[in-house]
Amino acid sequence: MGQQHERLDQLPKDTTKIAIAQSFWNWPACGNLQQFEAFFQGHYHDECQKFYWQICSKSWVGPQGAVTSHQDIVKVAQLLSLEAGRSRGALRLCTKQMLFPSASDEAVQQSIELVIRLSLMLNVRTSMKSLSPATPAVHWNDQSTMEEVVQLQFGSSSLPKLKYGEGGVLDLPFEVAFTAPNLKRWSGVTVEWTACLADHLRHDHEHRAIRIFPYRQCIVALLKGQEVCNEGNHSSQEDRRPEAARLIPASVLKEALATLDLLFPPFDPAVVKFLKQSKHCFSLDGSWGRRRPRRLREFSHFRERLLEIHDIFHEPAPGWSQLWADRRNPQQFYTFWIALLVLALTIVFGLITSIAAIVQCWATIEALKIARSESNRVSAT
Repeated sequence: MGQQHERLDQLPKDTTKIAIAQSFWNWPACGNLQQFEAFFQGHYHDECQKFYWQICSKSWVGPQGAVTSHQDIVKVAQLLSLEAGRSRGALRLCTKQMLFPSASDEAVQQSIELVIRLSLMLNVRTSMKSLSPATPAVHWNDQSTMEEVVQLQFGSSSLPKLKYGEGGVLDLPFEVAFTAPNLKRWSGVTVEWTACLADHLRHDHEHRAIRIFPYRQCIVALLKGQEVCNEGNHSSQEDRRPEAARLIPASVLKEALATLDLLFPPFDPAVVKFLKQSKHCFSLDGSWGRRRPRRLREFSHFRERLLEIHDIFHEPAPGWSQLWADRRNPQQFYTFWIALLVLALTIVFGLITSIAAIVQCWATIEALKIARSESNRVSAT
């Protein structure tokens, strides 16, 4: 281990952050780390804290432990970058022999999974119970490679061409109003942030929420890291094992960025307000500048999830607040509320008329009683 060790329950120093970004995404040492602050203070710090208390509870801080510091994370990430094509069992054995010869197999395995959760943003967990029940765990067995696990998570959509215009469902257009804030205002669908890229755009039916991956800068870093890997991959034909930065296909990463462009268009005042309230301002950086997708055919991996969200967007409003906020069709909006107002006034005036009739009937009966008593009194005299 290195001379300086920074505990996992504390945020790493800036120099360590540079080393982490380099080992995760081939990020240049002179690159701007400010854009990764949300990642380091959010997902990275949360995962490291949970893992730290996990290893403390299992007494893995001594020789039996594997990753116990941020420097250990860098070492494992660098090894994974070279050996990413191995199966889980072979990768665990290699990591143990080269980095943690005294550590238990369980500690080594969970350390590898921690680095994968941090670098590839995939919720890979096997023996350790997931601390985020809303995010499904990605399972990995000893016989499969990480590349095979990733392929299972991001397969292309098998959505058939249903009837929608001449080009089928793929010609489905996205309206300008199809944004995350409007999904909440008009359809009652809330946004839940997820640190698992495979969980991106998943619709939680029970809680009526969609899961959004907010660490856009990490996706960009993965894409740039793949460019570096591709440039350096012409040196030898002997070793074609995939570097860790290339495990997630570039098409998946580009589509993920496009979905953020679609649901969080930059310079939309409602989007800016929504993101500032949620403390995720990924759409406000200067590197945004891409064209907003217009049709469903521009997506392959996230096509089915986008279609489901789009269908929810056009469903009838689930509550009164959504009915009041949804003014996409002004004629329908005013017709509904005027009809509701007429109905309410009809009920109110009907109640007033009924009450007046009851009061009048009561007054008539009372008058008859008084008249009858007066008549009896006169007869008696």
